[in-house]
Order: sequence, then C-alpha cells, then structure tokens
Amino acid sequence: MPRKAQPPTDTKFMVGIKEKLIANELAEGTAKLYLTKLKKLNKNKDFTSLSFLKDTKYIKSLIDGLGNKNTKKSYITSVVSVLNVINSKPYNQTNIFYKAML
Repeated sequence: MPRKAQPPTDTKFMVGIKEKLIANELAEGTAKLYLTKLKKLNKNKDFTSLSFLKDTKYIKSLIDGLGNKNTKKSYITSVVSVLNVINSKPYNQTNIFYKAML
C-alpha cells in the first residue's frame, strides 16, 4: 500500500522565514533545506522562534559532532543565512558567533 504524503508541519514562523529566504533569491529547495537543518539543530522539532540558536555552546557541540568539514559548513551557512534574513537586533551577537565559525 503506498504511503500517503505527510502534510507540511512547518509553523507560520518557519513559513515566514522560508518566504524571506526565497525573496532574497534563494531557491525554494535551498530554503527548505536550510529550515530542515535548523529543525535538526532544534532537536528535530518545529520552531516558532530562533531562540534555540542563542544556546551557542549547545549548537556548536551539535555541529562539531556532524562529521566532515563540508557538512559542518553547510549547517553553519544555514544558520547564518536565516539570521541574516531575519535581521533582528537580539540575534546580532549570535549571528557574529556563527559567522566566526565559517
């Protein structure tokens, strides 16, 4: 019996980020990939804010445990890209931290 497609579970917040990424000329597939990576960094949970990224020590430990350098860089790029598009003052220092990891 074929599997039924799962309905999208993205929160309104996640959809808003995806739309902002696409508006900044990122391909839809890339925007989805970035959100998937952020979701993985958020213990595989949908999110309604990016506050989990402020726990830089925890997120860095997750990224450091990912394996090869390219995988780590792609996760960091996802984080930085999303923080860049939201351009929110409370996340400026957090964004600087992650940019330094690139």
